[in-house]
Amino acid sequence: MDATALAAEPPQEHGLIFLPFVRLKQTYAVAGVEFVPLRDGNGNLPPVLQSAASAVDQILSGYVDRHGERFRNCVVATIPSKGWDLKEDDFGTVEWAASLLFLASWARNEYFPRFGGTYVNSSNFRPVGQRFTGDVPTYISISARRRDGHVSDGGYKHGKFTFALPVQCSIRENADVDEAFLKALDNANTSGAATIGRLRTAMPFIQLANTDDDFVIGLAEAILMGSAFEQLVRADGSAYRLAQKFGQLFTQFGSVTVEEAQKTRQDISLDASPNDHAVWRAWKYLRRWIPQTVSTQKIDAFLAAYVKAAHLKWWVHRKWIEELYDLRSKVVHKGTHGSRKWGWTLFEHLVMAAHGLPLAVKLLLVENRFYQLSDEDRIRCLAVDRLLHSTRWVDRRDVAEESPDTWTAIRSKIRQDLNWERAWEAVRKKHPDMFDGEDAPSGGFS
Repeated sequence: MDATALAAEPPQEHGLIFLPFVRLKQTYAVAGVEFVPLRDGNGNLPPVLQSAASAVDQILSGYVDRHGERFRNCVVATIPSKGWDLKEDDFGTVEWAASLLFLASWARNEYFPRFGGTYVNSSNFRPVGQRFTGDVPTYISISARRRDGHVSDGGYKHGKFTFALPVQCSIRENADVDEAFLKALDNANTSGAATIGRLRTAMPFIQLANTDDDFVIGLAEAILMGSAFEQLVRADGSAYRLAQKFGQLFTQFGSVTVEEAQKTRQDISLDASPNDHAVWRAWKYLRRWIPQTVSTQKIDAFLAAYVKAAHLKWWVHRKWIEELYDLRSKVVHKGTHGSRKWGWTLFEHLVMAAHGLPLAVKLLLVENRFYQLSDEDRIRCLAVDRLLHSTRWVDRRDVAEESPDTWTAIRSKIRQDLNWERAWEAVRKKHPDMFDGEDAPSGGFS
């Protein structure tokens, strides 16, 4: 009778949440979730996934690479108190943690590398949930969103219904995770830091803008990234406030003024909206008290000249973010961005936004005392103004010697200067009497 009762019990239900399109060299933990590679470099299974191995292999049999070969590896989300067997209610937790893991990997991206470099997009970190019954699933049902709910389809077998590797994703190499940044994000998340609250609002914009999917056009990505920066620094719908707050974050790394940048990028605009500058807003309030005999047109002209002169002294990164937000606003409110000239192309705006946003998050975490900048962070921050000044980010492949104005050359020069400064400081500390009152030789780090 006991045997009959056991046989009559329904199969146990299980839930798996995994990232099929990313590879990690080790387990990473963030926001209460551990992301565990199914197999390590030697093909071994970690203890936490031993009981799930057969089920995961069966589920992965429907995922195929460029050659039609089934996946043998993925990243499985686990929660320490629950292991790998998760519920549908856990998906939101995993999704948020995966977005932070993406941010920490995206921060390591190398743009315009001469001989290849690390690169990920948000499509790599898209989590998938799979429910099944029994020890090893046989059939698979799929569910897709509709505007009025969901639609489901079933009757397929695992391995027969296939999911192809997205064309914009690569699983040849492990994702390069900035571990110190990820730890800072985790600590800030645990502490409920203000930056995390802003990130929760900004991350959907960031992820959608960086899928690398051709379906998301460049103008849409510009709208999303402009909005992401706005949410991140709480600019409250103002290009001026966004430029002001972003400028404050990066001011210590400023090296090129707008006036200098205009020598190579003549289309950088100095115009400021009367509704988007502190001087203009004050004047708009005061002009109602000015006597009729006073020429407000002359005062308008004077203030316009004053604002333009002030803009010339801005660091160029402040003008760039203002222009990105203006581009976003032109598309949102007028349907086109062709009503004015731009200092940077749409393509350049999107690359710089991808380069600059992770740095902005790091600088905010520095302010919150959750993070300390590394030398690599400083190099990337110092490169911003010089890159915005340059008009030749991409090096020609048929040229033997690299141009000094390319993306990689600018960063390389800053790295050399930093190494020189570090070496010089070491000598000064070791032999202080030999260099008393002397500065470092010219050409050092700046």
